[in-house]
Amino acid sequence: MNKTVAIANYFIALGISEKLVDSAPPKIIALSYFAHGWFLGLTGKPLIDGEFIATSTGPDLPALSRMMRPYGNERITDLLRVLTPDPKVPGRATRAAPIIPANSPLQVILSKVWKGLGRVGVYTLSDLTCAPYTPWASAWYGDDRQGRDSVPISNDKLKDWFEERRVRVGGRMDISLDALKMSAYSRFAGGNVDESEA
Repeated sequence: MNKTVAIANYFIALGISEKLVDSAPPKIIALSYFAHGWFLGLTGKPLIDGEFIATSTGPDLPALSRMMRPYGNERITDLLRVLTPDPKVPGRATRAAPIIPANSPLQVILSKVWKGLGRVGVYTLSDLTCAPYTPWASAWYGDDRQGRDSVPISNDKLKDWFEERRVRVGGRMDISLDALKMSAYSRFAGGNVDESEA
């Protein structure tokens, strides 16, 4: 769970430093979802501990949502904290804010997600996660739902979906709103979106 909270804290810290008014729990969940999906699409491995679920409002990560519940839909003003063992006093725990170390390779994908989607409005992010062709839609409207309020979104479906949306611009991976739109267009129109070949 600490890694998941550290990823959320990465986006929260940037939202705070850039004074974004919409840096609220739904946006942090959406950015974490996109980071997890792209990481799966690129490496085949999950980035976030736990499973995203499809709810009526979109993808959710219940453990992270519970931690952010005090903020409701308001701007998050501080990093999330978790209980961690105190290394100096055995048997005692302290509240600490897990972060992604500056030299971590995860910084690369997280910074690309932030650069491409961090300033995109939460309603646009919600539209992207809940579009008809997404893993959320597949889970929410799928046969497995059977009237339940939430359904797991499989990492296999996320991996396949994000793998199909890999876009390279000038030889580099593009993670952005435009990349999602270009790859969606390419999927339905049968075109090539690899601009490095242009």
